[in-house]
Amino acid sequence: MGKQKGSSATSGTRKKHARKAAGEDASTSGQPQAGRGKAVGGKGVKGKGKKNAEPRVKAYIPPVKPQALQQDPVDVLRLATSLPPDLLVIFRKLTKKDAITRRRALEELITGWVEKVTAVGGDEDEQEAALASLEIALPAWCYHFPALILHPSRRVRFLAATIQASFLEVPILRDSLWAFMKNSMVITRLEGYYGAWMISAHDIDRQVSQVAQTTWNLALQSFGPTRDGSDGSDTDREFIPQLESFLLHAIMHPQSLYTGFYPASATGHQAHPASGSQSPNIPDDASITDRGDATRIKQAKAQGSAAGDALERVRIGESEEERATDRDARIRIAALAALKSHIDSGLSSFTSTKSAEEEEEQRIKDLFRNPEFWSILYPGKIPPYVDEQSFEGFGMDQPGIRRSGWTLVHLLASNHLDRIQDMLQIISSAVLRSIWIEPDAGVRAWSRDGLLTWLSKVPEAWNLACLPKHRDDDAETSDEEEDAAKETNSPENVPYQEFLQFLRLGCGGSATSFYPAIVVVVSKLPESLFPLDRSDIFNLFDALWAAVDGHTLHVLERGSAPVMAFTNAHLETLVLITGRLHQRHTQAPPSEGTSGSQLKEDVVRTQAGLIWKYFVSRKLVARSDEFGMAIGKALLRILNIEPRLFDCAWEVIASSVDSIYDDPTSQGPVNIDFGTLFKSIFTTISPTSRRHDVVTLFARLTAKSLRAILKPGISGSHLYVDHLELMMQNLPDVIQDDPSLANGLQDMLSQQISLLSTCLSPHDFSRIVVAYLVTLQGNSERRLEHWHSVLSLVGNTETPEARKIHPKIVHELLVATTTEQFRDLRGSGELNGLLPVLLEQNSKDLIAEIIRGHGRLLSEEGLELCTTILSSQVEEASSHVLRQADYQMADFVDDAIEVLSIMRDVAPNIIHRLRSTLSGPLFVLQCIYPLLDGDTDTPTALSFWNANDRDVALNSLVQEMRSWMVDPEVCVSSEILTRAAMMLGDNDASWVLASIFPSRETLEQLFEEESATASIQILAGNDLLVPEEDSDDPRSYIFDSQQLSSYARLAWAMTCLIATDRQVAKSNMWMLKHSLLLQQMADDRLRASNVDASPLGPAIAPGFLTRIVETVQVLNVYLFSDLSSSELPHTPIIQAIETTTASVDTEATGFIIDLCNSSVALDYPKVARIVRSVLSHAFRGVSNQDADKWLSLARKLLRKARNTGLAIVSSIVGTGVESPLLTRLRNEAASDLAVIPAAKANTEGSSQLQLLLVLAPPLDSDTTFIPAQRAVMTIQNIEKWISSDEDIEPVIESRTIALLCHLAPILQSVVGRHWDFAFDLIENTLENSSLEDSESLVQLSRALDLISIVIQFGSTNKQLNAVWSTRRTTILRLVRDLISAPKELHLSGLLREDCRSRAIDILQDPPEGIIEAESLSKMVYLLQVPSLKTQKGAYPLVRSAAQKFSEKIVLEVGLNPTGEVDARLPLELMSLVSVAGLWDDEKEDWNEDMDQAHARFGTLLGWMVVLDAFENTSFRVRSSYVEQLRNSEIIQNALIPGICDLLQLGKPGKKPIKLDLWEVDNFIVSLYEHESARVLAAHVYYRALTAIPSLIRTWWTDCKDRQLSNAFATSTATYFSPVLVTSELSNLRDPSGANGREKLEDESLSIKVSQAISEVGVVYLVDEQQMEMAVKLPSEYPLKPVEVRDIRRVGVAEDKWRGWLFAVQQIVNSQNGHIADALALFKKNVTLHFEGQVECAICYSIISVTDLQLPTKPCKTCKNRFHASCLYKWFKSSSSSSCPLCRSDIF
Repeated sequence: MGKQKGSSATSGTRKKHARKAAGEDASTSGQPQAGRGKAVGGKGVKGKGKKNAEPRVKAYIPPVKPQALQQDPVDVLRLATSLPPDLLVIFRKLTKKDAITRRRALEELITGWVEKVTAVGGDEDEQEAALASLEIALPAWCYHFPALILHPSRRVRFLAATIQASFLEVPILRDSLWAFMKNSMVITRLEGYYGAWMISAHDIDRQVSQVAQTTWNLALQSFGPTRDGSDGSDTDREFIPQLESFLLHAIMHPQSLYTGFYPASATGHQAHPASGSQSPNIPDDASITDRGDATRIKQAKAQGSAAGDALERVRIGESEEERATDRDARIRIAALAALKSHIDSGLSSFTSTKSAEEEEEQRIKDLFRNPEFWSILYPGKIPPYVDEQSFEGFGMDQPGIRRSGWTLVHLLASNHLDRIQDMLQIISSAVLRSIWIEPDAGVRAWSRDGLLTWLSKVPEAWNLACLPKHRDDDAETSDEEEDAAKETNSPENVPYQEFLQFLRLGCGGSATSFYPAIVVVVSKLPESLFPLDRSDIFNLFDALWAAVDGHTLHVLERGSAPVMAFTNAHLETLVLITGRLHQRHTQAPPSEGTSGSQLKEDVVRTQAGLIWKYFVSRKLVARSDEFGMAIGKALLRILNIEPRLFDCAWEVIASSVDSIYDDPTSQGPVNIDFGTLFKSIFTTISPTSRRHDVVTLFARLTAKSLRAILKPGISGSHLYVDHLELMMQNLPDVIQDDPSLANGLQDMLSQQISLLSTCLSPHDFSRIVVAYLVTLQGNSERRLEHWHSVLSLVGNTETPEARKIHPKIVHELLVATTTEQFRDLRGSGELNGLLPVLLEQNSKDLIAEIIRGHGRLLSEEGLELCTTILSSQVEEASSHVLRQADYQMADFVDDAIEVLSIMRDVAPNIIHRLRSTLSGPLFVLQCIYPLLDGDTDTPTALSFWNANDRDVALNSLVQEMRSWMVDPEVCVSSEILTRAAMMLGDNDASWVLASIFPSRETLEQLFEEESATASIQILAGNDLLVPEEDSDDPRSYIFDSQQLSSYARLAWAMTCLIATDRQVAKSNMWMLKHSLLLQQMADDRLRASNVDASPLGPAIAPGFLTRIVETVQVLNVYLFSDLSSSELPHTPIIQAIETTTASVDTEATGFIIDLCNSSVALDYPKVARIVRSVLSHAFRGVSNQDADKWLSLARKLLRKARNTGLAIVSSIVGTGVESPLLTRLRNEAASDLAVIPAAKANTEGSSQLQLLLVLAPPLDSDTTFIPAQRAVMTIQNIEKWISSDEDIEPVIESRTIALLCHLAPILQSVVGRHWDFAFDLIENTLENSSLEDSESLVQLSRALDLISIVIQFGSTNKQLNAVWSTRRTTILRLVRDLISAPKELHLSGLLREDCRSRAIDILQDPPEGIIEAESLSKMVYLLQVPSLKTQKGAYPLVRSAAQKFSEKIVLEVGLNPTGEVDARLPLELMSLVSVAGLWDDEKEDWNEDMDQAHARFGTLLGWMVVLDAFENTSFRVRSSYVEQLRNSEIIQNALIPGICDLLQLGKPGKKPIKLDLWEVDNFIVSLYEHESARVLAAHVYYRALTAIPSLIRTWWTDCKDRQLSNAFATSTATYFSPVLVTSELSNLRDPSGANGREKLEDESLSIKVSQAISEVGVVYLVDEQQMEMAVKLPSEYPLKPVEVRDIRRVGVAEDKWRGWLFAVQQIVNSQNGHIADALALFKKNVTLHFEGQVECAICYSIISVTDLQLPTKPCKTCKNRFHASCLYKWFKSSSSSSCPLCRSDIF
């Protein structure tokens, strides 16, 4: 192997790699990296021993992080490895300085750990794990708890207290916590732990204190001794001194205490300075609002995290920023409360009696001896009882501290006075120097109890407070010091001066709380301060009165409470001082007696006079009773002191009152309620001997009051009445003292009683009367005499004034005499004359009161009179309800009933006599009348009557109800009566049927009578069972308010009854035939409403008729729902009918048999129709065999009861059954008819025709009626009858036409004369019939049916069509004339309306020549017919007539271009569209008023016809129509208001109708319903905008209603203008259209349509020059005119060009033309203008390229024309003025 060579790398490269390797080694080993030289200890590559190595680079060594002032307990206790990571993070966060971090950590501790442990029903494994973790973490928690519970954040304190309480709820955690505190926690930590815990139990926040107090009570259980004397744990007892030391430290040095838990360098925040300045980056709480909080927080956090966190804290109300003074106050307040609780608990050393604790006891006493401590009471900065002038009081600006201090004073004075004997001076000074200058009202309220307790327990407090503050506590008070204290101006007398100032200020605004304590304070004043000298006494009272004069009583409090507090304090002080003066006077030597007595009297007289004066002058505003009670008590106590002093006070009061009453200008009697005032005084003094003084004054005031009352114009008379009433109430007492005085007053009152009634109000007069009656309590004779005189007085109603006033007096007398002491009063008829007046005045309440108290006011005759009047009113009102439609009952009727009910309770014997006559009227008013108004909540029918009278009343009422039910003169409907009867019978329909309705036999008789009446002849057109022959004279009826006859009332009532209770209907099916007869009559009246011979009146409402029909139909369906033909015993029923026996298996079967037997016996058409109706239900699904059985029965019955037989046949045919017997009967009937001679046509022939028609199958049936040959023979025989010489009745022709309708399918392909015969009958019928003719209406109806059938079959049968074509025009013209003649809109009966409707249907597709121009005026009325089907069918006819009319006018105008042609729309059409109101805003239901709905539709159709007349007309005719509409003003008066009504344009409170869902340019009339009227109105408006836009635009322009104008324009621009613009542009764009561009465009003119900008451009090419103009349609087109733009003018003078453009604009805007019409006119003008123009001989162009003009300069010689511009150039270039062609001079 060869020698290894060295690396080819350079030395620089090798050094680079060496440095890199050295750096990696250093980084991995944790040593500092070397410099650029070789690594330390490394091997070199080349220079191994090289001396010039690079120097080592210096590495940065960071300084050692200083140790925290408070180490993390987790680290100290080595808990980091034992705690779960989540719990460890929580405790790490608790060491952070930020309040939010701590709060979130506590919340996480609760939600993630504590709740998991305390939860019930959780996972046991998780709970055990969490419990074990928390048990390990308890030591750390104990270290954190004191700091957290004193934290500035309320939320943090609350969470800490909550967690502590949760730990103590868990037994394991509680035991571990106690064990750790007792065994492991150092004493210094334990002191802070217990102290902070105790302070938190009295935290200023209630939530925190409540939670902490609970846990602290658990801790107190380990201390001892307790209040009950039991001993606690010795270990905990040893800790009490440390706990007290902590509390004293917290009170005296809260800043130091707080710094101990939150060192300055560790807290991370500084307390606010005393000035109260705040951080400039953190806004106040008030500046943070909900809106924008997040934004400001983000901005603040962007500026700095501290500001952002502070903002978040402020947002949630948990700012940890707390002023130093507020923090100290919070700690002091809690510590003071804790100290009070500690002392009060019996655990403190202060209350202990053990000698071993004397040293600890001295600690609390030293605190109480410290004047600085008692600065907690002083509100100022430097308390005067503290020597240190630089000391700042604890209570300054801290009301909470002062409240706690006063609570402590109260405790010490109450329970521990013996332990503070050596501290009395300092505490007294603090109390009396602080209380009088306290500015806070709340503190004053707390301080009162402490002050009173202290003054009561320490009587020498005033003397102690006035001693010099440097006096030694143990030294006795010297005489010199006491003398100094007596000096008013000495500094030691300041507390008393402050007390006087406190009184001058009205107790600082705390009148109600402090004035009651003033007398106690004054009573404790020592003689050294208050020696009872005149000046001292009056100075004290002057201080009291200064508050009143200075108006300071109501500074903080309102109402009379402050005044009464002052009054009581003043009077009690007066009594106190008077008593002391009296005591000193009695103990003084005789030589000093006079001056002392005078002082007493002066004080009493002065102060009593002042307080009375201030009250009378209203400077003291209080309730008279309260003030009088206070005065009375004071006078009573003064009387007890010395009677002479009472006389002094009473003389002042009496003289003041007398002067007020004697002064005519005084308002005292008006302003002051002396009556209540003296009553209170009298009540207080009455037990004493001086009551006579008060009574004498009362009597004097009473006489003055009575004279004042009688004085005219006196104000405040009710106050004088108060005096008078009070006096008379006390007359018995006066009589005992002075009978002559009492008798004089009584005589005065009795003599003036009449005058008093006119001078006083009713209330005051009654008070005087009642009070006077009270005075006569012992004299019954005089008492009744006075009462009768009063009743006689008020019973007089001769004058209007008496009628007005005396009822009020009666009311007041009733109210005033309701007590037991007036039960002996009795009236003797004095008010009998007043009763009618009260009834006329509807004074229900007063009459009721009189009746209730009738013994005092009314006699028995008066009650009977009142009852008679009331009962007559009730009877009269009930008669009106029954006999007058739409009667509105007056309110007095209800009042009368209510009064009668009171009379029933008061005087039942009177009402008992009226039970028969009153039962009916009361039932009408109480039950029937409310039902008329739709009120179903009515009183029980017989609730008015007592149990004894109820049966008689019911019997009487039932008799009246029976008469009302059948009496048509009773306006109350039978339906309402039935409902009332159901109420009367407790909803028992069976009872109603048996009691109220006539018997079944009577009803059967009525049924037979009504069935015997003739049927309505015209109904035969729809019902073959109705005879067509003339009937006898019609029967006359009397109708009720519902247009029902007597029998119809009963039938409708029974129908309503069984409809209400269908079980009764099933058990009494015999009633159904009455309902069926009523239904038949109602249906007949609907079909023929103009006939008179009907039990239903001609004015009956169609809606009511429809309701009757539908109600009975429902009953039929219900009663026969279970009856099927397969289950029906046909054979037994038929046998029962044949034998006329009753074989009843079920109610339904029995009803069928009974009905058929009755029909057979009577054989009336009406009964037969009922039989058919019933059998139609019974024959559903009938078999051929059963049908043949019934047909066999009918065949037999045709001989003896023809109508019944026809009814059975009709029922079988109606089922659609085709049995062999039925076919046989048809052929037999046809064969018999074919052989009857003409002589018997009117008898046998008519009957056989009727039978054959009844046997005929329905027209829509596929059944072959009879063979064709037999049909031909039958028709031939009938033709022989009619063509014979016999007088054939019209009924034969009518029934023949009906038969032809059935035979038409058979004869349509049969050749013969039968069709000519049929058409002859049709023509004859149409010529001789009209819609108004009732006799021909049946035949007309059948003829129209035959025409419709012929048209139907003729469309598919050529043979029939050939015959029909020869007669069609004649017949259709007759049909046209049938509906074209002037007719009434309302045709009576459905049959007439049906005929008109069928005639219109026949004319829907008429041949040419049927509808003519003259038909327009004759058919317009059809659009107004109140039938939707008729209106929709008539519109195509009228529209066709309108088009014919316009074609005729256009032709006449064309033939007479210069003549006068009446080109106007018919007046009938103009009258139709002139209706202004199309919609009633008050009605929201389209179908509510069908007449209005039909009229609305007719008017809209009329406008459709008017606008149809504009189509395909000439310009002249269209202009004539427009002029007619403009002159008639029909657009603005009818069309626009109607459109606005329907589309709700400009309607206040309503939004315009949205038309987005509909196409306004298209409407199919045949699909119209009343609900689509708005859409039709929109279509009419669209067509009006198309046909007559100028008239619409003119109205809109002239409209003055801005709201309507804006709504109109908005709706037009939104829904109509886009469609119109599109239509205009589409017409131009369509080459093949009527107005398309194909007719306008040529080689010269081209049209450009721009849909996007709604513009049409026109380009006209002249000599290769383009002339351009454009027409732009606005967005509100056509309300706003089109804009014609001048783009390029070529070869036209400007005035002519503008004329062309104006003509284009006028065609569209003013002449209702289209764009195409305007462009056609423009093309015509341009073409004519350029027609015959020659080109210029110079430029060889028609249009000059220079000025775009025509050649207008002619040559006089050659007559050639040149452009002016071309001549100018020629003249200039040729230098001559000669013609270019002929060379002659042009000029």
